[in-house]
Amino acid sequence: MRSETGSIIKYLPAVLISVIAVIAGILLPGFLLEERGNAGLDRAEAAPAEYYNAAGFALSRNISAQMDTYDRLRLVSGSWESSFEEAEEYEMSLRMHEAAAAARKGVDGLYDNGLYPTRLSSEYGNWFSWTAIPCKAVDSIFNTYTAYYWKVIFKSFNSGERHTVYVLEDGTLIAAEAYIPDEDFSDSIADAYTVKSVSNVVYTRQPANGLNPQDWTSLPDLDVSGMKWKDLLLITAYGGKSWYVMQLFSDERYIFLIKV
Repeated sequence: MRSETGSIIKYLPAVLISVIAVIAGILLPGFLLEERGNAGLDRAEAAPAEYYNAAGFALSRNISAQMDTYDRLRLVSGSWESSFEEAEEYEMSLRMHEAAAAARKGVDGLYDNGLYPTRLSSEYGNWFSWTAIPCKAVDSIFNTYTAYYWKVIFKSFNSGERHTVYVLEDGTLIAAEAYIPDEDFSDSIADAYTVKSVSNVVYTRQPANGLNPQDWTSLPDLDVSGMKWKDLLLITAYGGKSWYVMQLFSDERYIFLIKV
């Protein structure tokens, strides 16, 4: 009897410790969670910066979605005071391959009218590699109105030929720049005035003598220094909206540009 009692007494501390451990394992996590949850109820902290960025992007996207193409071109072309920034890909509604397809389509439309030196369409796609960069122009007053656009760069595999095309997300062409070694663009490209590809608008040829092309461009990485005027055309729609078509050239370079 004494031996049994001694055995019970001997193992009793271990049993008690086990029971306490089990109870603590059941109750302690809930107690700690409650204490941690209550700890922050009596103080306020600033939300992480990414929350504000996400909210700002949502607001900007919603407002910008209500702008029409003409207003987006105003932001990009400098008619509205704006700053230019590189955008994040998640901000764009077009994906990279869709932007490249829109750039090809815009340039092919120019080529069909004699206003660009070459095609970039899919049947010639094997000749070029391409890179698409998301960009945006943000109004400098409210910092809310935003025009999102893509800069797509095509490079030839077997020559130094390079094309840089700017398109809005709805596919509207903003500008296209061709660099082709040994190409003379003074005669190889038609004047925009002679083409008149849109019939339901009024065309007015503008004198370009004495005008500095740098005063007419706002895209930050589109270099027009030292370029000459090929044509400057004012197009007025019957709704009262108007925009300029600009053609510039120099040795081995040609730029077609829309300005509102």
